Amino acid sequence: MRMRVIAIKGPPKGRPLPTLLYRAQAYKADTHEAPSWECDHDHSTPLEAHDCGKEWLQRNPMAETDLR
Repeated sequence: MRMRVIAIKGPPKGRPLPTLLYRAQAYKADTHEAPSWECDHDHSTPLEAHDCGKEWLQRNPMAETDLR
């Protein structure tokens, strides 16, 4: 499994630029296909999303993991 963190635009919250929110995604092989899993909640930092993805991978072990 491969894991990545993506950034998505959040609500502007009164700022000129939208807030960035982060989510972890896990893929079986090709990151150009739909993810096998995506966290169903937003994180305020990439590290929080990465940690969420690592926890999910630990709870759902596969044959081989590649944390990117």
